[in-house]
Amino acid sequence: MTDTSVVVGAGRCGAPAAETLSHAGFGGRIVLTGEEDEPPCERPPLSKECLRDERDPDSLLVRPR
Repeated sequence: MTDTSVVVGAGRCGAPAAETLSHAGFGGRIVLTGEEDEPPCERPPLSKECLRDERDPDSLLVRPR
């Protein structure tokens, strides 16, 4: 059986946590789970700048698509 690590929350902390597991040599399956349909993003700027059309939504992603 393969080890699986589940990171709950696909926000600013969840995405780097999953990436750290990978870079640290975790050899199992890494599952990043969240409610969003979009990739992890910076939520405070999203709620303020992006919704006022002051910033490109893709500039808020934690990692490129």
